[in-house]
Amino acid sequence: MDRSASFDGDEAPRRSTSSLDVTFMRIARFSEITRTEVKLKANIADAARRLRQKSLISAAAFVLLSLYSCGGAFEDNGTHLAYALEKGTSELRASNVSELVVHYKTLDSPKEPYYVEITPSIAAGQASNIRGSYLVVSGKTSGGTSYHNRFVFVPQRLYLTKEFGGPTDVVLHKDGDHVSVVELR
Repeated sequence: MDRSASFDGDEAPRRSTSSLDVTFMRIARFSEITRTEVKLKANIADAARRLRQKSLISAAAFVLLSLYSCGGAFEDNGTHLAYALEKGTSELRASNVSELVVHYKTLDSPKEPYYVEITPSIAAGQASNIRGSYLVVSGKTSGGTSYHNRFVFVPQRLYLTKEFGGPTDVVLHKDGDHVSVVELR
């Protein structure tokens, strides 16, 4: 049998393929398949990483939005009172009156017992003018803060117990630009 190239009409000459050529073709195909497999694995890993990142971002956004929608998720009774004092101070400063009563309700149920304590801004014998008052409101959502020092002065210790719950009236007094907390009822 003749293994030389043959011509059949207009066709291109055919060449016989040796077993070595077949082996090289198989190796080339295998290499191509391997490269494709490696690329595919890399793409899958990349897609999985992006999906995990998006999932984490979505979960974090969900948690933050959930907490934000709760309204007072990071607020306790003490901070709640400080915010009420801040609002009352702004209203008093904007008005022509010298006294304003802030009606404060805790974050707890209306019948929940609680107490309010506000320490003086400047302790007796204190050399500096740095305000050091601290307010505490007890109850199920108890808490305290010194945030109110930014806008009110507390001349003396104030304490009130509400054994049967209910609102507390906080009396603010304005003297020029200075606003003081003078009474709890």
